[in-house]
Amino acid sequence: MRKERNAVFEKEIINPPNPNDWFTMKLVVNNTTVKAYINNAPQASLIVKKLNNTTSGKIGLFTADSSDGDFKAIKITHTK
Repeated sequence: MRKERNAVFEKEIINPPNPNDWFTMKLVVNNTTVKAYINNAPQASLIVKKLNNTTSGKIGLFTADSSDGDFKAIKITHTK
């Protein structure tokens, strides 16, 4: 994705969390966009256009850059 859409799915986070500590991230997915909120921030740290028109089905999480990808708790809420 970095080669095809460089800097589309990555953005500097203002006041980034310590990557060695736990932090919260809320993802809000709607029909056209995905928004990422870090540590209960009122503004999204990243907003991207979805790559497809899927509105139901599976959710996948991807970690990169040699991250262990540790998750403490995942909560999924569906709203209409």
